[in-house]
Amino acid sequence: MKVNIHEVCPRDGFQSMPMFDKQTKVDIINRLTRCEFHEIEVTSFVSPKAVPQLQDADEVIREIDRSQPATLRALVPNLKGLERAHQLGIKKLKLMLSGSDSHSLYNANADTFAALERYRAVADEAHKLDIKMTGSIAVASAVRTKGSYP
Repeated sequence: MKVNIHEVCPRDGFQSMPMFDKQTKVDIINRLTRCEFHEIEVTSFVSPKAVPQLQDADEVIREIDRSQPATLRALVPNLKGLERAHQLGIKKLKLMLSGSDSHSLYNANADTFAALERYRAVADEAHKLDIKMTGSIAVASAVRTKGSYP
């Protein structure tokens, strides 16, 4: 049996925590690559206005030690994110679709169907560029709590 572990800490963790400096991010990712993870989700190519913690994504990618065999993956929300990932040599993308319109409107500024339509263009272009993709569904059901998204 073969087990592939896909580490998402850099992207998921860095975006949800207070700002880490660029060198700390690079050091953490480099340490993870030496742990022999099959795949590491290193960042998300989103607008710095939406996720300021990842505003240095391009610089972090440029400084990662790529001598290890781990596949570096990045979350991309749109064609602009795909272009950035491609320019930096990212060979695998993650597309994340919200499972509810309320979360999708909060997270992607579009209802679930409109966000899915955006991903068609991303998937088509990634295919042309020979970039692999994976996807996931976030928030399969939305439960509204005080202070949560609308």
